[in-house]
Amino acid sequence: MSTNKLHELTGKTHRTIKARLETIEPVIEGRSHLYESKTVLPLLYDADKTAGDYDLEQERARLAKEQADGKALDNARKRKEQLDVPTMVELVAGEYAFVRANLIAIPGKYSRRLALMDSPTEVQELLMEVVTEALKELTADEPGSIKSRCD
Repeated sequence: MSTNKLHELTGKTHRTIKARLETIEPVIEGRSHLYESKTVLPLLYDADKTAGDYDLEQERARLAKEQADGKALDNARKRKEQLDVPTMVELVAGEYAFVRANLIAIPGKYSRRLALMDSPTEVQELLMEVVTEALKELTADEPGSIKSRCD
């Protein structure tokens, strides 16, 4: 049986077939590499595994852990301890909008004062003060302020 035929029968990729059959020597007929189906099919389907290869208690414990983890995640979402991606995107977009609005407002608020200043040092000091104040507003969130916006 050729690798193409094995691919058609099993649905396994050519890469998988090659990897699992690397220890088997094919019979070469012209350009074809042929394999004995009784030898290769068990390798492709892992037929060597029997029910005894799986520990039922271990599988039950794994399933119970997955279920408990899923329930814990659901509970965390209900308590707003865990947020889903769309909610986080909305919150971050709101923060970006806040930053943008504050930064865009700076020229309008301070242009007259800046125009009246004679010294570049005065201009620099005022701009530093304004930018520092804008950055303080960004970091002024109290613990839980995001949580209040999620409710």
